Amino acid sequence: MDEFIDEPIQVESEPRMSNPKTFTWRGASYQVAEVMQAWQDWSVPAFAKHARGWLHRRHRNCFVIRTTDDQIFELYLDRGFGKRDWVLLKRRAQ
Repeated sequence: MDEFIDEPIQVESEPRMSNPKTFTWRGASYQVAEVMQAWQDWSVPAFAKHARGWLHRRHRNCFVIRTTDDQIFELYLDRGFGKRDWVLLKRRAQ
């Protein structure tokens, strides 16, 4: 069963591409061995379904990554208005 986390993390990423290379979560560092999936999320959050403008949409770069210790995580870069925050969404069950 996946473990829902939804916590901010610190990420070192590749310049311009935003692909994560390493991240720190709860004081531990994780090295990214592989980006397994990557996609853009421009969906409208449930609380803003009435709003249809692009400002109300999510602006996220999403990733599923495998770490060097063989854990699989889902994380995203929130590129919302005036921010660039990384969030660790969940640890996937294997």
